[in-house]
Amino acid sequence: MTESAQYSVLCHFEAIGFHCWPQAPSERAYLRNDHRHLFKFRVELEVEGTEREIEVHTLKESCLEWAAQMFKRASTYSCEKFSKLLLENLYIRFQPSSGRVECWEDGECGGACEMSWKGSE
Repeated sequence: MTESAQYSVLCHFEAIGFHCWPQAPSERAYLRNDHRHLFKFRVELEVEGTEREIEVHTLKESCLEWAAQMFKRASTYSCEKFSKLLLENLYIRFQPSSGRVECWEDGECGGACEMSWKGSE
């Protein structure tokens, strides 16, 4: 019997930040001004096997370093954009074959980005 398995490393973390949506429609006008969230992230990177190809604590430290820079000041980024930017940053650092990042506003609503770099070597 042939074994087929997929492996991932995972982490989650939180970061306080401010963002806004200047072009928000009138029914969401309150989003036009900077507002605070506890952004909650979930990160998953694909790895080839079970031998700590990407060490999970190193992954989390990299995410926290990214967040410390990203949330120094308010932005107009959406949760999807935060997810994309973090995933691109993690690709530069770790070169996974694929990954997914979720970004949640206060654990209630959010966005995600999933990317695959298979075959792009």
